[in-house]
Amino acid sequence: MSTIGQCYIYSDLSSDPEFEEAIAEFVTGLQDWIFSIERLRTTGKWSEIGLTTGRLRAAAKEHGFSELLPQIAQLQEATRSGQDPEEIRRSLERLSAACRRVRIENE
Repeated sequence: MSTIGQCYIYSDLSSDPEFEEAIAEFVTGLQDWIFSIERLRTTGKWSEIGLTTGRLRAAAKEHGFSELLPQIAQLQEATRSGQDPEEIRRSLERLSAACRRVRIENE
């Protein structure tokens, strides 16, 4: 299934009913993660972005959202290596765009 040329992102664990509730909670809270990182970015708290994206990466991996891992890693690397704030903003926008494609289950 795709929308405007982009595929939705589903959990690798979505076929397992045992993970259904945990996946739903993760997806529901995903935009809160992005808003938190955006607040940190606008205040220049680069090391906290690194910590927060590390927690997000662990949560994404735990809930089977492996497709998010490259964008999360890119944002982590941008903040860790002290890249230009504009590049960090672009990395966050790419992650945010990927998160908007996340769905709870394949419909």
